[in-house]
Amino acid sequence: MGVLDVPGYSRAQADAAITVQARDAQSLARLAVVGATDRDSAQAAQRVAFADNPGFTEEWANLSGWASAAANAQVSAGKLYGNGGSAGVRRGIPNVADLRGVPFHATGTFVKKDATPVSWLLGLTTGTAADGSDVAGAKIWGIYENAAGQLFRYTGTEWGGGAAQALPFQYGVAANAGLPAGTYYWSIESTAFEATVTVVNSDMTVVASAYAQWSGVTAPVTGIALVLFDSRGTSGNAFGPVVMRQGRTTTGSPRGSVESQPRSTYHRIPAASTGQFTSILTPANMDSRRPVPVILYCHGYNENIASVNPAGQPAQFGPTAKALADAGFMVVASDLTGLSNWGNAGAITALQNLYQYLVANFPVGQIGIIGHSMGSLAALTTIAQRILPNIAAAYMIEPACNLRWLAETSSYAAAVKTAHGLASDLSDYATKTAGLDPLKQEGWRYRGMPMRVVASPQDTQILKTECADKLVALVSPYSTDVTTLTASGGHTNASHFVPSDVVAFFRRTLAGGLVA
Repeated sequence: MGVLDVPGYSRAQADAAITVQARDAQSLARLAVVGATDRDSAQAAQRVAFADNPGFTEEWANLSGWASAAANAQVSAGKLYGNGGSAGVRRGIPNVADLRGVPFHATGTFVKKDATPVSWLLGLTTGTAADGSDVAGAKIWGIYENAAGQLFRYTGTEWGGGAAQALPFQYGVAANAGLPAGTYYWSIESTAFEATVTVVNSDMTVVASAYAQWSGVTAPVTGIALVLFDSRGTSGNAFGPVVMRQGRTTTGSPRGSVESQPRSTYHRIPAASTGQFTSILTPANMDSRRPVPVILYCHGYNENIASVNPAGQPAQFGPTAKALADAGFMVVASDLTGLSNWGNAGAITALQNLYQYLVANFPVGQIGIIGHSMGSLAALTTIAQRILPNIAAAYMIEPACNLRWLAETSSYAAAVKTAHGLASDLSDYATKTAGLDPLKQEGWRYRGMPMRVVASPQDTQILKTECADKLVALVSPYSTDVTTLTASGGHTNASHFVPSDVVAFFRRTLAGGLVA
């Protein structure tokens, strides 16, 4: 049925409706073109990263030869151990005079033998020759655990700071207790803007992370540093195999067992000291020659990027993030300007910056977006306002998506008013929230979007009747793939988070999706 066939429609109304539909079609067509161009650009960026310096691929499968650079280091059974004193080992990278601003990733293992607090340090270094020998005045930056079991961001003067500074992030490490015993994976990643070093445990939960902006580094960065202050020899802590590669992702076969592992890293973007913290969980064996489907997670109230840590918040999204990465998706989350953004303009800008960062650094394919509670506001606005291309499916978990109701009567009213700068009587609501209230948008703005909505009728904080039900009613006439899952219990009850359901939804809805 066309608009002219609708009873009661005047000719003027019909003309207006046809104009809206035509503009909508044009908008969707433009978005498709932009999305295809961005995917091509992402692939090209990956090819350039490898082609610019094809010799920049290093693999130290058993670390043989590393011990020769330090009298107090030794290699046994493919692992680097201390041998009394400071077992500092630095390795320069052949053919690269300065790593600042060069896209690369290095990854390896660290074995913490037991709970004994013994100092160790890993990161990047200035002043190292290609053979690993030190140059006078070399300085190391990275993550450092001292003899008292305290974790620090270790940095010299060339790195813009004093010897030891508080880590921007650490999780699951008790004060003065150091890392628990176990095997850890570490990653050092570099972009044109920054370097990050991240330590994760065996289930890819980030336990410590630090970053350095290249703009504040005043000396050439020339290599990797692995340091053990451990006199126990082969009975002590150890570093395992190391791989270093130009670019951010693997191409072709992974080098060594460590590169085939999934990686979980924290970053700070965009290029400003006030940039947002971002978590990126990459799947195992990600190949830069093939687009990878990306899941953007928009966090809930009083959450941050720790909510995607695989074991960070067991009742929250962490296990789902791990399940998605295990299924081959890249999972990305941002702080989105704060714990209480309520889908404001800053959160939307943060998503735009995050998308641009991903396209510049990873082989981004189609995108699925997840909005949890408060995060549904930014996620749905991004869809309705056509903010980002390539969004192909949406999964809303207990969505707090009725912004007017939230600002008027919910228990979050004060926080919502603060986030949007609203007057106490909401007299300026229409102007200050224009385009930011998902349920005030025309339903056709969600046209064709596959959407899964999870909510509980027992939720007394974010009422299902005010939010989830109204969202489904708004979108359903314009999308043939809107489904619901009824959870139980109150807000954030574990029944809202079903990893298998999330994985199955995105496998089904993302074009070129992954085969089970």
